[in-house]
Amino acid sequence: MHLNWEAISHFDPNSPDPFATHGIPLPNYGNYGGANYSAGQIGGHITGTSADPPPVDQLDALFYQHDLVYQISTNPLVRAAADVQLIESMHALTYTDPGDTHYDPEAGLYEGLATLGLVAQLTAGGVLPHLPASDQVLIAAATREAVVNIEAGLAVIPGEAKSVHGAFHLFEHRFLDKLTFGGELPQPSSAPIATTSTAGGISSQLVQAMAGFRGGSGAADGLNAAPLGADTSQQTLLTTPQHA
Repeated sequence: MHLNWEAISHFDPNSPDPFATHGIPLPNYGNYGGANYSAGQIGGHITGTSADPPPVDQLDALFYQHDLVYQISTNPLVRAAADVQLIESMHALTYTDPGDTHYDPEAGLYEGLATLGLVAQLTAGGVLPHLPASDQVLIAAATREAVVNIEAGLAVIPGEAKSVHGAFHLFEHRFLDKLTFGGELPQPSSAPIATTSTAGGISSQLVQAMAGFRGGSGAADGLNAAPLGADTSQQTLLTTPQHA
């Protein structure tokens, strides 16, 4: 049982960010799943060493890597790349999916909530149009899977999850059509993604950051492999997202 109702985050129905600082209470997960929640506490910090509390499972381990990036870097492009990596890594998990032999409904429920929250942030920040089509396809699929996992998890989680149920349906009503590309999956393309007119090109630098994460052995490697410029003109399309 890794859902943590002692330290909660919140869903604001008036914002595309389901992990706001006020609104409907939501649980955190394990030691690293939740807005401003790390090392098992609100406002916690991690060292990237064995001194950190161990993640409770594979999902929590992904949150740990994501937290580490957010703690190391305040660059919105680096954080956006970490968000994309987390969404796609959660989508690749199988024990969070109904029907899997080792299905964990709590993990599936939280994976779904985290996915919707991160995708909403990428959408609100104008990041999605700058991603390669292949990543847009994966994110759309992950969003649809998130809905299934949330509904399946809510069906078996005890009554304390009523607030999660309310948050999900409010979120679904306001944002889901936008997050799933209006029901149409984008078609992948082999053509290189076009850069924007801003200094350095948001698209090319975002792709560079993502390549750094995928080519490295960890979060720190990803940061080292993606030295992004600090010119604020590159960051005008991005909000600073909270970690999942």
